Amino acid sequence: MLTIIWRPAPGCLGIIHGFSGLPDPVCKATDSCFNQDVTGDLPRYDSVTNIARRTQLLAEEAIRFAGGTVYPDMYYILGEE
Repeated sequence: MLTIIWRPAPGCLGIIHGFSGLPDPVCKATDSCFNQDVTGDLPRYDSVTNIARRTQLLAEEAIRFAGGTVYPDMYYILGEE
């Protein structure tokens, strides 16, 4: 199981109070995620950026498989007939 902790509320607090006004655990947070399920082929530690990149590549593969087209700046997905 991949554990991702994302909290948008501290970001709002940061806008209001500034970085120095955030709670200590939020200030020390990183982009690193810990994968508790090591039975698959995913890395044990990974960044949210890398997870998003892998997800995007899977989505692009699915779009192509379904007959769509992947362009550098957009996706063309065929509608149902």
